[in-house]
Amino acid sequence: MRRALISTNERRANWVALVALILAVGFSVSLSAADAQEGQKLFQAKCVQCHGEDGSGHTVTGKTLGAFDLRSDAVQKKTDAEFYQQISHGKGNT
Repeated sequence: MRRALISTNERRANWVALVALILAVGFSVSLSAADAQEGQKLFQAKCVQCHGEDGSGHTVTGKTLGAFDLRSDAVQKKTDAEFYQQISHGKGNT
């Protein structure tokens, strides 16, 4: 009689690991979608007035306050920590 290359327990553990991986990936994708939707709501509520729908800063308020173009290279090079600091503490303009 030939011996199985992978035991039943190993096979079961592999299946559990595969299912866990699939669930983790699916969960993280859904969190990302929810985060994006929440971010869009916050941008609409807090940022559009100055930065505009396209992030250019070309609004009456944005021009008055000197709002940055969020699409610019200088802004895009900022770290997550720098974005967090700026968003959390702002410039005190609003």
